[in-house]
Amino acid sequence: MEENNNQDITVMNEKPNLRTLMRRDDVKQRFIEILGKNEGSAYISSVLIAVAGNERLQQCSANSIIGSALRAATLKLSVDPSTGQAYLVPFKDQATLIVGYKGIYNLALRTGKYRYLTVNTIYKDDRITEDDFTGIHKLERGDLHLSLAHEQPEKKESQIAGYLLYFELVSGFKKTFYMTVEECDAHGKKYSKSYKRADSLWKTEAHKMYKKTVIRMGLLKWGYLDPSDSLALNASDDQDPEDAILPDHTEGGVEVIGPATAADTQEDKVFDEIMEDIGYKGDLADIRKPSEQEAHIKKLAKSFTGKKATQVNRNILYGCLKLCFVGEETQHNSPGQVIIQHFSGSEDLEAVDDALILAMLEWMDPAQDSGGAWAPSTIAIIEARVLYAYIIKRPTQADLLKGLGY
Repeated sequence: MEENNNQDITVMNEKPNLRTLMRRDDVKQRFIEILGKNEGSAYISSVLIAVAGNERLQQCSANSIIGSALRAATLKLSVDPSTGQAYLVPFKDQATLIVGYKGIYNLALRTGKYRYLTVNTIYKDDRITEDDFTGIHKLERGDLHLSLAHEQPEKKESQIAGYLLYFELVSGFKKTFYMTVEECDAHGKKYSKSYKRADSLWKTEAHKMYKKTVIRMGLLKWGYLDPSDSLALNASDDQDPEDAILPDHTEGGVEVIGPATAADTQEDKVFDEIMEDIGYKGDLADIRKPSEQEAHIKKLAKSFTGKKATQVNRNILYGCLKLCFVGEETQHNSPGQVIIQHFSGSEDLEAVDDALILAMLEWMDPAQDSGGAWAPSTIAIIEARVLYAYIIKRPTQADLLKGLGY
Protein backbone atom coordinates (compact mmCIF):
# COMPACT_ATOMS: atom_id res chain seq x y z
CA MET A 1 0.00 0.00 0.00
CA GLU A 2 2.80 2.39 0.91
CA GLU A 3 4.57 1.65 -2.39
CA ASN A 4 1.41 2.45 -4.36
CA ASN A 5 0.96 5.71 -2.49
CA ASN A 6 4.51 6.76 -3.36
CA GLN A 7 3.87 5.95 -7.01
CA ASP A 8 0.72 8.08 -6.94
CA ILE A 9 2.63 11.00 -5.44
CA THR A 10 5.31 10.71 -8.13
CA VAL A 11 2.72 10.81 -10.87
CA MET A 12 0.97 13.83 -9.33
CA ASN A 13 4.27 15.76 -9.14
CA GLU A 14 5.36 15.07 -12.71
CA LYS A 15 5.59 18.19 -14.85
CA PRO A 16 3.44 18.09 -17.94
CA ASN A 17 5.36 18.25 -21.24
CA LEU A 18 5.09 21.14 -23.68
CA ARG A 19 2.65 19.42 -26.03
CA THR A 20 0.29 18.64 -23.15
CA LEU A 21 0.45 22.20 -21.81
CA MET A 22 -0.07 23.87 -25.18
CA ARG A 23 -3.12 21.73 -25.87
CA ARG A 24 -4.74 22.79 -22.60
CA ASP A 25 -7.91 24.82 -23.05
CA ASP A 26 -6.64 27.81 -21.05
CA VAL A 27 -3.40 28.05 -23.03
CA LYS A 28 -5.14 27.53 -26.37
CA GLN A 29 -7.57 30.29 -25.42
CA ARG A 30 -4.69 32.75 -24.89
CA PHE A 31 -3.45 32.18 -28.45
CA ILE A 32 -6.99 32.27 -29.87
CA GLU A 33 -7.66 35.61 -28.16
CA ILE A 34 -4.58 37.05 -29.87
CA LEU A 35 -4.81 35.44 -33.30
CA GLY A 36 -8.34 34.11 -33.74
CA LYS A 37 -9.57 30.52 -33.63
CA ASN A 38 -8.05 29.14 -36.84
CA GLU A 39 -4.80 31.10 -36.68
CA GLY A 40 -4.40 30.38 -32.96
CA SER A 41 -4.55 26.62 -33.40
CA ALA A 42 -2.19 26.73 -36.38
CA TYR A 43 0.26 28.91 -34.45
CA ILE A 44 0.40 26.40 -31.59
CA SER A 45 1.26 23.69 -34.10
CA SER A 46 4.06 25.85 -35.57
CA VAL A 47 5.54 26.39 -32.09
CA LEU A 48 5.55 22.65 -31.42
CA ILE A 49 7.21 22.01 -34.78
CA ALA A 50 9.87 24.67 -34.07
CA VAL A 51 10.66 23.09 -30.70
CA ALA A 52 10.66 19.57 -32.14
CA GLY A 53 13.41 20.60 -34.57
CA ASN A 54 15.70 21.98 -31.85
CA GLU A 55 17.09 19.61 -29.24
CA ARG A 56 18.30 22.44 -27.01
CA LEU A 57 14.86 24.06 -26.99
CA GLN A 58 13.42 20.75 -25.88
CA GLN A 59 15.49 21.08 -22.71
CA CYS A 60 13.95 24.48 -21.89
CA SER A 61 11.07 24.90 -19.49
CA ALA A 62 7.68 24.57 -21.15
CA ASN A 63 6.48 27.75 -19.51
CA SER A 64 9.31 29.88 -20.91
CA ILE A 65 8.55 28.56 -24.40
CA ILE A 66 4.85 29.36 -24.03
CA GLY A 67 5.60 32.85 -22.69
CA SER A 68 7.98 33.65 -25.56
CA ALA A 69 5.53 32.22 -28.12
CA LEU A 70 2.74 34.41 -26.73
CA ARG A 71 4.91 37.51 -27.12
CA ALA A 72 5.66 36.53 -30.72
CA ALA A 73 1.96 35.94 -31.36
CA THR A 74 1.19 39.42 -29.98
CA LEU A 75 3.51 40.81 -32.66
CA LYS A 76 1.84 38.55 -35.26
CA LEU A 77 5.28 37.12 -36.11
CA SER A 78 6.06 33.51 -36.94
CA VAL A 79 8.55 31.59 -34.80
CA ASP A 80 9.23 29.18 -37.65
CA PRO A 81 13.03 29.58 -38.07
CA SER A 82 12.70 29.37 -41.85
CA THR A 83 10.80 32.68 -41.95
CA GLY A 84 13.48 34.67 -40.11
CA GLN A 85 10.78 36.74 -38.40
CA ALA A 86 11.27 35.66 -34.79
CA TYR A 87 13.24 32.99 -32.98
CA LEU A 88 12.70 30.94 -29.86
CA VAL A 89 16.24 30.86 -28.55
CA PRO A 90 17.44 28.56 -25.74
CA PHE A 91 19.58 30.03 -22.98
CA LYS A 92 20.42 27.30 -20.50
CA ASP A 93 17.01 25.96 -19.45
CA GLN A 94 14.99 28.99 -20.52
CA ALA A 95 13.64 30.00 -23.93
CA THR A 96 13.55 33.65 -24.91
CA LEU A 97 12.15 35.50 -27.92
CA ILE A 98 14.46 37.29 -30.32
CA VAL A 99 12.81 39.25 -33.15
CA GLY A 100 14.76 39.03 -36.41
CA TYR A 101 15.33 41.80 -38.95
CA LYS A 102 12.70 40.24 -41.21
CA GLY A 103 10.26 40.51 -38.32
CA ILE A 104 10.93 44.22 -37.89
CA TYR A 105 10.65 44.60 -41.68
CA ASN A 106 7.23 42.91 -41.45
CA LEU A 107 6.12 45.20 -38.60
CA ALA A 108 7.08 48.26 -40.64
CA LEU A 109 5.38 47.18 -43.86
CA ARG A 110 2.10 46.34 -42.17
CA THR A 111 1.72 49.99 -41.09
CA GLY A 112 1.03 50.85 -44.74
CA LYS A 113 3.24 53.94 -44.46
CA TYR A 114 6.25 52.73 -46.46
CA ARG A 115 6.70 52.99 -50.22
CA TYR A 116 10.21 51.49 -50.16
CA LEU A 117 12.15 49.73 -47.41
CA THR A 118 15.47 47.95 -47.93
CA VAL A 119 18.57 46.94 -45.98
CA ASN A 120 21.63 46.79 -48.24
CA THR A 121 24.79 44.84 -47.51
CA ILE A 122 27.85 47.07 -47.89
CA TYR A 123 31.15 45.44 -48.79
CA LYS A 124 34.64 46.66 -48.02
CA ASP A 125 35.31 48.07 -51.50
CA ASP A 126 31.97 49.89 -51.70
CA ARG A 127 32.05 53.67 -51.25
CA ILE A 128 29.50 55.34 -48.96
CA THR A 129 29.09 59.11 -48.89
CA GLU A 130 26.50 61.24 -47.06
CA ASP A 131 24.98 64.41 -48.46
CA ASP A 132 25.53 67.26 -45.99
CA PHE A 133 22.16 68.85 -46.77
CA THR A 134 19.75 65.93 -47.18
CA GLY A 135 21.47 63.40 -44.91
CA ILE A 136 20.92 60.77 -47.62
CA HIS A 137 23.76 58.31 -48.22
CA LYS A 138 24.99 57.59 -51.72
CA LEU A 139 26.33 54.12 -52.56
CA GLU A 140 28.96 53.42 -55.22
CA ARG A 141 29.45 49.69 -55.64
CA GLY A 142 32.85 48.03 -55.93
CA ASP A 143 33.46 44.61 -57.45
CA LEU A 144 33.16 42.46 -54.31
CA HIS A 145 29.37 42.20 -54.30
CA LEU A 146 29.54 40.51 -57.71
CA SER A 147 32.60 38.34 -57.12
CA LEU A 148 31.17 37.04 -53.82
CA ALA A 149 27.73 36.26 -55.24
CA HIS A 150 28.31 32.49 -55.28
CA GLU A 151 30.74 32.21 -52.38
CA GLN A 152 30.07 30.54 -49.03
CA PRO A 153 28.34 32.73 -46.39
CA GLU A 154 31.45 32.74 -44.19
CA LYS A 155 33.59 34.24 -46.95
CA LYS A 156 30.92 36.81 -47.79
CA GLU A 157 30.57 37.89 -44.18
CA SER A 158 34.33 38.41 -43.80
CA GLN A 159 34.13 41.07 -46.54
CA ILE A 160 31.10 42.95 -45.21
CA ALA A 161 31.79 46.48 -43.98
CA GLY A 162 28.30 47.36 -42.75
CA TYR A 163 24.61 47.68 -43.55
CA LEU A 164 22.66 50.55 -45.08
CA LEU A 165 18.95 51.10 -44.42
CA TYR A 166 16.91 53.03 -46.96
CA PHE A 167 13.24 53.82 -46.67
CA GLU A 168 10.71 56.15 -48.21
CA LEU A 169 7.30 56.83 -46.70
CA VAL A 170 4.18 57.23 -48.80
CA SER A 171 4.20 60.85 -47.61
CA GLY A 172 7.44 61.35 -49.53
CA PHE A 173 9.82 61.50 -46.55
CA LYS A 174 12.96 59.44 -47.21
CA LYS A 175 15.94 58.53 -45.07
CA THR A 176 19.07 56.40 -45.04
CA PHE A 177 20.82 55.02 -41.97
CA TYR A 178 24.26 53.37 -42.05
CA MET A 179 26.24 51.46 -39.45
CA THR A 180 29.52 49.58 -39.81
CA VAL A 181 29.78 46.03 -38.48
CA GLU A 182 32.05 47.39 -35.74
CA GLU A 183 29.40 49.91 -34.68
CA CYS A 184 26.71 47.22 -34.70
CA ASP A 185 28.87 44.90 -32.61
CA ALA A 186 29.70 47.68 -30.15
CA HIS A 187 25.99 48.44 -29.81
CA GLY A 188 25.26 44.80 -29.02
CA LYS A 189 28.11 44.64 -26.53
CA LYS A 190 26.85 47.74 -24.74
CA TYR A 191 23.11 47.09 -24.68
CA SER A 192 22.48 43.35 -25.05
CA LYS A 193 22.45 41.38 -21.84
CA SER A 194 22.95 38.18 -23.81
CA TYR A 195 25.95 39.42 -25.84
CA LYS A 196 28.61 37.68 -23.76
CA ARG A 197 26.96 34.28 -23.94
CA ALA A 198 28.67 31.76 -26.19
CA ASP A 199 25.26 30.61 -27.47
CA SER A 200 23.96 34.15 -28.06
CA LEU A 201 22.77 35.05 -31.55
CA TRP A 202 25.39 37.80 -31.39
CA LYS A 203 27.95 34.98 -31.52
CA THR A 204 26.19 32.36 -33.64
CA GLU A 205 24.33 34.61 -36.13
CA ALA A 206 26.20 37.90 -35.77
CA HIS A 207 25.35 39.39 -39.16
CA LYS A 208 21.65 38.73 -38.72
CA MET A 209 21.87 40.70 -35.48
CA TYR A 210 23.82 43.47 -37.25
CA LYS A 211 21.10 43.83 -39.90
CA LYS A 212 18.48 43.79 -37.18
CA THR A 213 20.33 46.53 -35.27
CA VAL A 214 20.44 48.77 -38.33
CA ILE A 215 16.78 48.40 -39.30
CA ARG A 216 15.60 48.62 -35.69
CA MET A 217 17.60 51.72 -34.78
CA GLY A 218 16.94 53.41 -38.10
CA LEU A 219 13.18 52.91 -37.98
CA LEU A 220 12.82 53.78 -34.30
CA LYS A 221 14.74 57.01 -34.81
CA TRP A 222 13.53 58.13 -38.23
CA GLY A 223 10.75 55.87 -39.45
CA TYR A 224 7.41 54.74 -38.16
CA LEU A 225 6.26 51.68 -36.25
CA ASP A 226 2.90 51.36 -34.53
CA PRO A 227 3.47 52.33 -30.87
CA SER A 228 2.02 49.02 -29.64
CA ASP A 229 4.43 47.12 -31.89
CA SER A 230 7.35 49.26 -30.71
CA LEU A 231 6.57 48.46 -27.10
CA ALA A 232 6.06 44.75 -27.74
CA LEU A 233 9.25 44.67 -29.80
CA ASN A 234 11.25 46.16 -26.94
CA ALA A 235 9.58 43.72 -24.57
CA SER A 236 11.10 40.85 -26.52
CA ASP A 237 14.38 42.35 -27.65
CA ASP A 238 17.58 40.97 -26.14
CA GLN A 239 15.76 39.74 -23.06
CA ASP A 240 18.09 37.99 -20.66
CA PRO A 241 16.27 34.88 -19.39
CA GLU A 242 18.19 35.02 -16.12
CA ASP A 243 16.29 38.23 -15.37
CA ALA A 244 12.93 36.55 -15.96
CA ILE A 245 10.67 34.76 -13.51
CA LEU A 246 9.29 31.92 -15.57
CA PRO A 247 8.23 29.00 -13.33
CA ASP A 248 8.21 25.55 -14.92
CA HIS A 249 4.75 24.65 -13.66
CA THR A 250 2.11 25.77 -11.24
CA GLU A 251 -0.43 23.34 -9.93
CA GLY A 252 -3.83 23.84 -11.47
CA GLY A 253 -2.66 25.66 -14.58
CA VAL A 254 0.08 27.37 -16.48
CA GLU A 255 1.30 30.68 -15.14
CA VAL A 256 3.07 32.71 -17.80
CA ILE A 257 4.93 35.60 -16.21
CA GLY A 258 6.87 38.16 -18.22
CA PRO A 259 10.33 39.53 -17.43
CA ALA A 260 10.69 40.69 -13.85
CA THR A 261 11.88 44.20 -13.09
CA ALA A 262 13.76 45.33 -10.00
CA ALA A 263 11.23 47.85 -8.67
CA ASP A 264 13.82 49.12 -6.19
CA THR A 265 12.28 52.60 -6.06
CA GLN A 266 8.81 54.05 -6.09
CA GLU A 267 9.43 55.36 -9.61
CA ASP A 268 10.17 51.84 -10.80
CA LYS A 269 6.89 50.64 -9.34
CA VAL A 270 4.91 53.37 -11.04
CA PHE A 271 6.86 52.79 -14.27
CA ASP A 272 5.97 49.08 -14.09
CA GLU A 273 2.31 49.97 -13.64
CA ILE A 274 2.45 52.18 -16.74
CA MET A 275 4.06 49.39 -18.74
CA GLU A 276 1.34 47.04 -17.54
CA ASP A 277 -1.36 49.53 -18.53
CA ILE A 278 -0.03 49.57 -22.07
CA GLY A 279 0.35 45.81 -22.13
CA TYR A 280 4.06 45.37 -21.45
CA LYS A 281 6.08 44.34 -18.40
CA GLY A 282 9.84 44.62 -18.61
CA ASP A 283 12.82 46.78 -19.42
CA LEU A 284 12.74 49.08 -22.43
CA ALA A 285 16.35 49.31 -23.55
CA ASP A 286 15.77 52.35 -25.76
CA ILE A 287 13.10 54.12 -23.67
CA ARG A 288 14.13 56.39 -20.83
CA LYS A 289 12.25 56.24 -17.55
CA PRO A 290 10.64 59.52 -16.44
CA SER A 291 13.54 60.57 -14.19
CA GLU A 292 15.99 59.77 -16.99
CA GLN A 293 13.96 61.86 -19.41
CA GLU A 294 13.93 64.76 -16.98
CA ALA A 295 17.70 64.54 -16.45
CA HIS A 296 18.22 64.35 -20.21
CA ILE A 297 16.09 67.45 -20.91
CA LYS A 298 17.69 69.43 -18.09
CA LYS A 299 21.14 68.60 -19.48
CA LEU A 300 20.04 69.65 -22.96
CA ALA A 301 18.55 72.88 -21.62
CA LYS A 302 21.84 73.73 -19.93
CA SER A 303 23.66 73.24 -23.23
CA PHE A 304 21.21 75.63 -24.93
CA THR A 305 21.61 78.40 -22.35
CA GLY A 306 21.77 81.79 -24.08
CA LYS A 307 20.38 80.54 -27.38
CA LYS A 308 17.19 81.92 -28.86
CA ALA A 309 14.16 79.76 -29.67
CA THR A 310 12.24 81.08 -32.66
CA GLN A 311 8.48 81.06 -33.05
CA VAL A 312 8.97 78.29 -35.60
CA ASN A 313 10.74 76.22 -32.95
CA ARG A 314 7.82 76.71 -30.58
CA ASN A 315 5.29 75.81 -33.26
CA ILE A 316 7.15 72.61 -34.19
CA LEU A 317 7.37 71.57 -30.55
CA TYR A 318 3.66 72.23 -30.03
CA GLY A 319 2.79 70.20 -33.11
CA CYS A 320 5.04 67.31 -32.08
CA LEU A 321 3.51 67.11 -28.61
CA LYS A 322 0.04 67.05 -30.16
CA LEU A 323 1.05 64.20 -32.49
CA CYS A 324 2.34 62.19 -29.51
CA PHE A 325 -1.21 62.01 -28.18
CA VAL A 326 -3.40 61.74 -31.25
CA GLY A 327 -6.76 60.33 -30.21
CA GLU A 328 -6.17 60.93 -26.50
CA GLU A 329 -9.12 62.47 -24.69
CA THR A 330 -8.64 64.13 -21.33
CA GLN A 331 -10.97 65.95 -18.98
CA HIS A 332 -8.52 68.75 -18.24
CA ASN A 333 -5.47 70.10 -20.04
CA SER A 334 -4.09 68.32 -23.08
CA PRO A 335 -1.26 65.84 -22.36
CA GLY A 336 1.17 68.16 -24.16
CA GLN A 337 0.25 71.03 -21.87
CA VAL A 338 0.69 68.77 -18.83
CA ILE A 339 4.21 67.91 -19.96
CA ILE A 340 5.07 71.56 -20.66
CA GLN A 341 3.80 72.57 -17.23
CA HIS A 342 5.72 69.69 -15.65
CA PHE A 343 9.03 71.06 -16.94
CA SER A 344 8.40 74.81 -16.92
CA GLY A 345 5.72 75.44 -14.30
CA SER A 346 3.58 77.10 -17.00
CA GLU A 347 1.11 75.52 -19.40
CA ASP A 348 1.58 78.47 -21.77
CA LEU A 349 4.21 77.49 -24.35
CA GLU A 350 4.94 81.15 -25.13
CA ALA A 351 6.06 81.71 -21.56
CA VAL A 352 8.57 78.84 -21.55
CA ASP A 353 12.28 79.65 -21.44
CA ASP A 354 14.07 79.51 -24.81
CA ALA A 355 16.65 76.94 -23.66
CA LEU A 356 13.91 74.60 -22.44
CA ILE A 357 12.02 74.94 -25.73
CA LEU A 358 15.14 73.94 -27.65
CA ALA A 359 15.84 71.08 -25.25
CA MET A 360 12.32 69.67 -25.55
CA LEU A 361 12.47 70.05 -29.32
CA GLU A 362 15.71 68.07 -29.36
CA TRP A 363 14.00 65.43 -27.20
CA MET A 364 11.18 65.15 -29.75
CA ASP A 365 13.82 64.47 -32.43
CA PRO A 366 11.46 65.61 -35.22
CA ALA A 367 11.83 64.77 -38.90
CA GLN A 368 10.32 66.72 -41.78
CA ASP A 369 8.49 65.04 -44.65
CA SER A 370 8.47 66.22 -48.27
CA GLY A 371 5.35 68.28 -47.59
CA GLY A 372 7.11 70.28 -44.89
CA ALA A 373 5.27 68.72 -41.92
CA TRP A 374 7.24 67.87 -38.80
CA ALA A 375 6.65 64.72 -36.73
CA PRO A 376 8.35 63.33 -33.59
CA SER A 377 10.36 60.12 -33.69
CA THR A 378 8.75 56.85 -32.60
CA ILE A 379 10.90 56.76 -29.47
CA ALA A 380 9.87 60.32 -28.56
CA ILE A 381 6.19 59.39 -28.91
CA ILE A 382 6.59 56.45 -26.55
CA GLU A 383 8.64 58.45 -24.04
CA ALA A 384 6.12 61.29 -24.05
CA ARG A 385 3.29 58.85 -23.38
CA VAL A 386 5.25 57.21 -20.58
CA LEU A 387 6.12 60.59 -19.08
CA TYR A 388 2.53 61.85 -19.22
CA ALA A 389 1.23 58.67 -17.58
CA TYR A 390 3.90 59.01 -14.89
CA ILE A 391 3.03 62.66 -14.18
CA ILE A 392 -0.61 61.68 -13.71
CA LYS A 393 0.25 58.69 -11.50
CA ARG A 394 3.45 59.95 -9.87
CA PRO A 395 3.81 59.43 -6.13
CA THR A 396 3.84 62.27 -3.64
CA GLN A 397 7.02 63.24 -1.81
CA ALA A 398 5.71 61.39 1.24
CA ASP A 399 5.29 58.25 -0.83
CA LEU A 400 8.83 58.55 -2.13
CA LEU A 401 10.27 58.93 1.37
CA LYS A 402 8.19 56.00 2.56
CA GLY A 403 9.44 53.90 -0.34
CA LEU A 404 13.03 54.76 0.61
CA GLY A 405 12.44 53.63 4.19
CA TYR A 406 12.02 57.00 5.91
